[in-house]
Amino acid sequence: MQVSAAFDCCLDDDRLIIAATYIKPDGEVYDLYRVGLKDKKITCLVPGWVKYGLSSAKEYEGAYSNRGILPIGIQGYCDADNGYVYYAWEGNLRIMKVNIHTGEIDTFGEKTGNYVMPKVSNRLANAYAEGDRKVWVEERHKLNYIDDINVSKNYIVLSYIKPDPSVGMRIKMLQIYGHNQKLITEFKAPNEVLLSDNGVSTSLSMDRKNDRLIFLKHFLDKNDEDAYEIVIYDIVQ
Repeated sequence: MQVSAAFDCCLDDDRLIIAATYIKPDGEVYDLYRVGLKDKKITCLVPGWVKYGLSSAKEYEGAYSNRGILPIGIQGYCDADNGYVYYAWEGNLRIMKVNIHTGEIDTFGEKTGNYVMPKVSNRLANAYAEGDRKVWVEERHKLNYIDDINVSKNYIVLSYIKPDPSVGMRIKMLQIYGHNQKLITEFKAPNEVLLSDNGVSTSLSMDRKNDRLIFLKHFLDKNDEDAYEIVIYDIVQ
Protein backbone atom coordinates (compact mmCIF):
# COMPACT_ATOMS: atom_id res chain seq x y z
CA MET A 1 0.00 0.00 0.00
CA GLN A 2 0.99 3.64 -0.39
CA VAL A 3 -0.14 6.45 1.91
CA SER A 4 0.35 10.21 1.45
CA ALA A 5 0.85 12.66 4.30
CA ALA A 6 -2.40 13.13 6.21
CA PHE A 7 -4.31 16.36 5.66
CA ASP A 8 -6.73 15.90 8.54
CA CYS A 9 -7.81 13.22 10.99
CA CYS A 10 -10.33 12.59 13.76
CA LEU A 11 -11.19 9.92 16.31
CA ASP A 12 -14.22 7.62 16.21
CA ASP A 13 -14.23 5.46 19.35
CA ASP A 14 -11.12 3.26 19.02
CA ARG A 15 -10.49 4.08 15.38
CA LEU A 16 -8.57 6.89 13.73
CA ILE A 17 -10.16 8.36 10.60
CA ILE A 18 -7.61 9.82 8.20
CA ALA A 19 -8.07 12.17 5.24
CA ALA A 20 -5.15 11.22 3.01
CA THR A 21 -4.54 9.41 -0.26
CA TYR A 22 -4.37 5.64 0.29
CA ILE A 23 -3.51 3.30 -2.59
CA LYS A 24 -4.43 -0.35 -2.07
CA PRO A 25 -2.19 -3.13 -3.41
CA ASP A 26 -4.62 -3.64 -6.32
CA GLY A 27 -4.22 0.02 -7.32
CA GLU A 28 -7.56 1.30 -6.02
CA VAL A 29 -7.24 4.85 -4.67
CA TYR A 30 -9.08 6.14 -1.61
CA ASP A 31 -8.92 9.54 0.07
CA LEU A 32 -10.61 8.77 3.39
CA TYR A 33 -10.06 5.67 5.50
CA ARG A 34 -10.01 4.52 9.11
CA VAL A 35 -7.48 2.53 11.11
CA GLY A 36 -8.24 0.50 14.23
CA LEU A 37 -6.03 1.67 17.08
CA LYS A 38 -6.10 -1.82 18.58
CA ASP A 39 -6.41 -4.25 15.68
CA LYS A 40 -4.74 -1.96 13.04
CA LYS A 41 -7.45 -2.95 10.58
CA ILE A 42 -7.87 -0.52 7.68
CA THR A 43 -11.31 0.25 6.26
CA CYS A 44 -11.50 2.39 3.11
CA LEU A 45 -14.35 4.90 3.03
CA VAL A 46 -14.21 7.41 0.13
CA PRO A 47 -12.78 6.46 -3.30
CA GLY A 48 -10.64 9.09 -5.01
CA TRP A 49 -13.09 9.52 -7.90
CA VAL A 50 -15.91 10.27 -5.45
CA LYS A 51 -13.77 12.85 -3.64
CA TYR A 52 -13.30 14.86 -6.84
CA GLY A 53 -16.91 14.49 -7.94
CA LEU A 54 -15.99 12.33 -10.93
CA SER A 55 -18.34 9.75 -12.40
CA SER A 56 -16.20 6.61 -12.14
CA ALA A 57 -12.87 5.06 -11.20
CA LYS A 58 -11.99 4.99 -14.90
CA GLU A 59 -12.40 8.76 -15.13
CA TYR A 60 -10.16 9.06 -12.06
CA GLU A 61 -7.30 7.31 -13.86
CA GLY A 62 -6.49 10.55 -15.64
CA ALA A 63 -7.03 12.78 -12.62
CA TYR A 64 -3.36 13.27 -11.82
CA SER A 65 -2.85 14.81 -15.25
CA ASN A 66 -6.15 16.70 -15.16
CA ARG A 67 -5.34 20.40 -15.38
CA GLY A 68 -8.89 21.22 -14.29
CA ILE A 69 -8.70 19.56 -10.87
CA LEU A 70 -5.35 18.94 -9.23
CA PRO A 71 -3.80 22.43 -9.46
CA ILE A 72 -6.54 23.58 -7.08
CA GLY A 73 -5.20 21.24 -4.38
CA ILE A 74 -5.83 17.75 -3.01
CA GLN A 75 -6.51 18.40 0.68
CA GLY A 76 -9.57 17.00 2.39
CA TYR A 77 -11.08 17.65 5.83
CA CYS A 78 -13.08 15.38 8.11
CA ASP A 79 -14.86 15.03 11.43
CA ALA A 80 -16.89 12.17 12.91
CA ASP A 81 -20.08 11.98 14.94
CA ASN A 82 -22.59 9.27 15.88
CA GLY A 83 -21.53 6.67 13.33
CA TYR A 84 -20.87 9.09 10.45
CA VAL A 85 -17.86 10.86 8.98
CA TYR A 86 -18.34 14.28 7.40
CA TYR A 87 -15.77 14.92 4.69
CA ALA A 88 -15.09 17.71 2.17
CA TRP A 89 -12.47 18.30 -0.51
CA GLU A 90 -11.01 21.82 -0.57
CA GLY A 91 -11.96 22.36 -4.22
CA ASN A 92 -15.74 22.01 -3.97
CA LEU A 93 -18.41 23.01 -1.46
CA ARG A 94 -19.82 19.50 -1.24
CA ILE A 95 -20.07 17.72 2.10
CA MET A 96 -19.93 13.93 2.03
CA LYS A 97 -21.73 12.17 4.90
CA VAL A 98 -20.24 8.69 5.12
CA ASN A 99 -21.86 5.89 7.10
CA ILE A 100 -18.91 4.33 8.94
CA HIS A 101 -20.57 0.92 9.13
CA THR A 102 -22.09 0.53 5.65
CA GLY A 103 -19.89 2.85 3.57
CA GLU A 104 -22.98 4.58 2.13
CA ILE A 105 -22.23 8.15 1.04
CA ASP A 106 -24.78 10.97 1.03
CA THR A 107 -23.87 14.48 -0.16
CA PHE A 108 -25.19 17.92 0.70
CA GLY A 109 -24.10 21.55 0.88
CA GLU A 110 -25.38 24.88 -0.40
CA LYS A 111 -23.32 27.03 -2.74
CA THR A 112 -24.46 30.53 -1.79
CA GLY A 113 -23.77 33.81 -3.56
CA ASN A 114 -20.72 34.27 -1.33
CA TYR A 115 -19.03 31.13 -2.62
CA VAL A 116 -17.49 30.80 -6.07
CA MET A 117 -16.34 27.29 -6.98
CA PRO A 118 -12.64 27.47 -7.90
CA LYS A 119 -11.62 27.04 -11.52
CA VAL A 120 -8.11 26.46 -12.80
CA SER A 121 -6.57 29.29 -14.77
CA ASN A 122 -3.79 28.58 -17.29
CA ARG A 123 -1.36 30.37 -14.99
CA LEU A 124 -2.34 28.14 -12.05
CA ALA A 125 -2.15 24.97 -14.16
CA ASN A 126 1.28 25.89 -15.53
CA ALA A 127 2.60 26.78 -12.08
CA TYR A 128 1.42 23.41 -10.77
CA ALA A 129 2.93 21.51 -13.69
CA GLU A 130 6.25 23.37 -13.40
CA GLY A 131 6.44 23.18 -9.60
CA ASP A 132 6.44 26.98 -9.28
CA ARG A 133 5.09 27.25 -5.75
CA LYS A 134 5.29 31.06 -5.58
CA VAL A 135 2.99 31.54 -8.58
CA TRP A 136 0.78 28.62 -7.52
CA VAL A 137 0.18 30.23 -4.10
CA GLU A 138 -0.49 33.62 -5.71
CA GLU A 139 -3.13 32.10 -7.98
CA ARG A 140 -4.70 30.00 -5.22
CA HIS A 141 -5.12 33.13 -3.09
CA LYS A 142 -7.54 34.36 -5.75
CA LEU A 143 -9.82 31.34 -5.25
CA ASN A 144 -12.44 30.16 -2.77
CA TYR A 145 -11.53 26.89 -1.09
CA ILE A 146 -12.74 24.76 1.81
CA ASP A 147 -10.39 24.75 4.80
CA ASP A 148 -12.17 22.83 7.60
CA ILE A 149 -15.23 20.90 8.72
CA ASN A 150 -16.34 20.30 12.31
CA VAL A 151 -19.33 18.59 13.93
CA SER A 152 -21.03 19.12 17.29
CA LYS A 153 -24.16 17.86 19.04
CA ASN A 154 -26.51 19.98 16.93
CA TYR A 155 -24.46 21.42 14.09
CA ILE A 156 -22.13 20.79 11.17
CA VAL A 157 -19.81 23.75 10.52
CA LEU A 158 -18.06 24.11 7.17
CA SER A 159 -15.35 26.74 6.82
CA TYR A 160 -14.06 28.22 3.58
CA ILE A 161 -11.61 30.94 2.58
CA LYS A 162 -12.32 33.60 0.00
CA PRO A 163 -10.59 36.78 -1.15
CA ASP A 164 -12.35 40.01 -0.16
CA PRO A 165 -11.19 42.94 -2.33
CA SER A 166 -13.08 45.39 -0.11
CA VAL A 167 -10.66 44.76 2.75
CA GLY A 168 -7.68 43.65 0.70
CA MET A 169 -7.33 40.27 2.38
CA ARG A 170 -8.63 36.73 2.46
CA ILE A 171 -11.42 36.04 4.92
CA LYS A 172 -12.90 32.98 6.56
CA MET A 173 -16.58 32.23 5.91
CA LEU A 174 -18.59 29.83 8.06
CA GLN A 175 -21.62 27.80 7.04
CA ILE A 176 -23.69 26.22 9.80
CA TYR A 177 -25.93 23.24 8.98
CA GLY A 178 -28.30 21.26 11.17
CA HIS A 179 -28.05 17.48 11.23
CA ASN A 180 -31.01 17.50 8.84
CA GLN A 181 -28.39 18.73 6.30
CA LYS A 182 -30.17 22.07 5.81
CA LEU A 183 -28.15 25.30 5.82
CA ILE A 184 -29.09 27.41 8.83
CA THR A 185 -26.84 30.41 8.25
CA GLU A 186 -23.66 31.62 6.58
CA PHE A 187 -21.54 34.49 7.85
CA LYS A 188 -18.08 36.00 7.87
CA ALA A 189 -15.95 34.86 10.78
CA PRO A 190 -15.49 37.50 13.51
CA ASN A 191 -12.87 40.15 12.78
CA GLU A 192 -10.50 38.91 15.44
CA VAL A 193 -10.08 35.58 13.65
CA LEU A 194 -10.01 36.79 10.06
CA LEU A 195 -7.33 35.49 7.72
CA SER A 196 -4.82 37.94 6.29
CA ASP A 197 -2.37 37.71 3.40
CA ASN A 198 0.74 37.99 5.60
CA GLY A 199 0.58 34.34 6.67
CA VAL A 200 -1.36 34.95 9.87
CA SER A 201 -4.15 32.44 10.18
CA THR A 202 -6.57 30.67 12.50
CA SER A 203 -7.64 27.07 12.93
CA LEU A 204 -11.11 25.98 13.98
CA SER A 205 -12.39 23.27 16.29
CA MET A 206 -15.61 22.70 18.23
CA ASP A 207 -16.83 22.01 21.73
CA ARG A 208 -19.16 19.18 20.71
CA LYS A 209 -21.20 19.08 23.89
CA ASN A 210 -21.85 22.80 24.18
CA ASP A 211 -22.02 23.79 20.48
CA ARG A 212 -19.13 26.22 20.69
CA LEU A 213 -16.72 27.36 17.99
CA ILE A 214 -13.13 27.29 19.22
CA PHE A 215 -10.51 29.18 17.23
CA LEU A 216 -6.79 28.88 17.76
CA LYS A 217 -5.74 32.31 16.63
CA HIS A 218 -2.20 32.60 15.28
CA PHE A 219 -0.75 36.09 15.12
CA LEU A 220 2.53 37.97 15.25
CA ASP A 221 3.33 39.83 18.46
CA LYS A 222 5.02 43.24 18.67
CA ASN A 223 8.38 41.56 18.13
CA ASP A 224 7.11 39.73 15.03
CA GLU A 225 7.25 36.45 16.89
CA ASP A 226 4.59 33.73 16.56
CA ALA A 227 1.91 33.96 19.24
CA TYR A 228 -1.35 32.08 19.87
CA GLU A 229 -4.65 32.78 21.56
CA ILE A 230 -7.79 30.67 22.06
CA VAL A 231 -11.01 32.45 21.11
CA ILE A 232 -14.42 30.85 21.87
CA TYR A 233 -17.89 31.66 20.52
CA ASP A 234 -21.25 30.08 21.35
CA ILE A 235 -23.54 29.13 18.47
CA VAL A 236 -26.88 30.75 19.29
CA GLN A 237 -29.98 30.58 17.08
